Amino acid sequence: MTEAGPTAAAVAPGAAGAEAIDELALDVLEIAGSPVDAWAVAATLESRGVRDLDAVERYRRADVFELAEVVFVRCRELQEPIVAPTLEPMPTSLRARRFTGHFARGAFFFVPLALQMISLVLFGYSQWAWVHFSLSQASTIALSTGASFVATAGFVQALGYLGPLFSEPGKHSLTERLTWRWLALALVCSFAFGGLLVGVNALLGAYPAGLVEVGIVYYALLAGLWLANGILYMLRAYLAMFLATVAGLAAVVVLREGPGLGIYAAQWIGLGLTIAAALGWATLVLRRRAASTAGDLRLAQFPPWRRLRRAATPFFCFGALYFALILCDRMVGWSAGDHPLPVWFEVRYELGLDWALIAVVAGIAFLEHTVEAFSARLEPTQRRFPGHERAAHNKDFLRFYRHHLAVTLALSVLGVALAYGGALLLANLGSIGELGDIESYVHGPVTPSVFAWGAAGYVLLTWGLLNATVLFSVARPWPLVAALAAALAVDLAVGIPLSRSGPYWHSVIGLTAGCAVFALLTTVAAVRALRRADYHFLAAY
Repeated sequence: MTEAGPTAAAVAPGAAGAEAIDELALDVLEIAGSPVDAWAVAATLESRGVRDLDAVERYRRADVFELAEVVFVRCRELQEPIVAPTLEPMPTSLRARRFTGHFARGAFFFVPLALQMISLVLFGYSQWAWVHFSLSQASTIALSTGASFVATAGFVQALGYLGPLFSEPGKHSLTERLTWRWLALALVCSFAFGGLLVGVNALLGAYPAGLVEVGIVYYALLAGLWLANGILYMLRAYLAMFLATVAGLAAVVVLREGPGLGIYAAQWIGLGLTIAAALGWATLVLRRRAASTAGDLRLAQFPPWRRLRRAATPFFCFGALYFALILCDRMVGWSAGDHPLPVWFEVRYELGLDWALIAVVAGIAFLEHTVEAFSARLEPTQRRFPGHERAAHNKDFLRFYRHHLAVTLALSVLGVALAYGGALLLANLGSIGELGDIESYVHGPVTPSVFAWGAAGYVLLTWGLLNATVLFSVARPWPLVAALAAALAVDLAVGIPLSRSGPYWHSVIGLTAGCAVFALLTTVAAVRALRRADYHFLAAY
């Protein structure tokens, strides 16, 4: 046989004999059912002892894989035509209710912050802010708040991933044990990080001892607050989060307006009450669910710790890097120039970024609907497309992605326009509650510029978060971690020189540049994943 023999025979379908190919195809259908692709056919043939030598000598094909391609085509011909299942459209009223529920759940992240802002407007203070704080006090508390976010964000994100791994299959006893162990680990690590900051300050003498003592109390309480709220969010106990926040704010108001307690003591008691209420509610929910664990699920055991740690690591990194990205431009800008403290709080800058955050609430809220819609789409879409229609299957998910990206960006841009117009209307009022005159901020040289750059950055960040929903769904978190690390590096590389060579607030341009990198890198990763959605769904599960 010449070297060209098998190749020449391969182009002639009848060379191996139709009956021989039919026999193989019927064997495959009997053993494996309807094959999803030629790779599945090749695996079946090899399991039946078909070798490359057999493919050449008996079936006139170059190897088993070329033979599998022919057998796969014949399997499809021998089967009855596959009719795509018809899915009855969901009633419009039910779709609307589901969308409203998803959107409200997605927007809930803003509710606790909105309550703090309302309290600040009405009374002049919230649970950690006060309009009459000196700049030294405000700077210390702002630094403590940012540090508490970064220290706890990774643990909150990882718990949000690990908790459902046990709760969704009904292993509620394990969920309860995991939650309290994770909380203990998070508190130990967060307090250790706080101790490290105090030790560094002791060496450098950057902050007076009195301010450090105040800052570390706020840091510890706020770290506890984010962790407690993270547990409630994992349990989807949104009402509990709302009520616990209201109770803490009410305590601050009562203590300030009644006995006239000092602002520090009132806020610390209010924060402590919110934490206690949140953890108390979480305890009741976890205990009740654990008691309802049925049958053999009570005997379930944790997988090895190293496996849990390996699974949680990318989510931990994602949470820590995410908050580092959205906070570092503040630290860069506030540390520029010559001030009494290394980090000097700038009200005009903070108002600009808060204004920009309000603008993209609708876009971020829509992401919750995207997550739910994507999950609900998986099974029907995979039933609708046979295994040999992989390209059509993947294009369907790409269309879904493009549609949701367009809606997300449209909502975000609309939110920016509404936020800008709303701020102009408020500025015409001249004064708002305890905040006083805001016209000078809205029409000043800093706040509108920070808003413009910050809004652009947050819209790009929202785009990146939409990509994150795709990558999380196909179990590919590490590209997100890499994108956040690159975005943080760009944020610092752009923000530091701009804020030192020009106005301090140019640090916000670093935020926008970093978010652009995050959106770009995650878009590339998400589109690549969806172009091979069939493979990634199989690999993920």
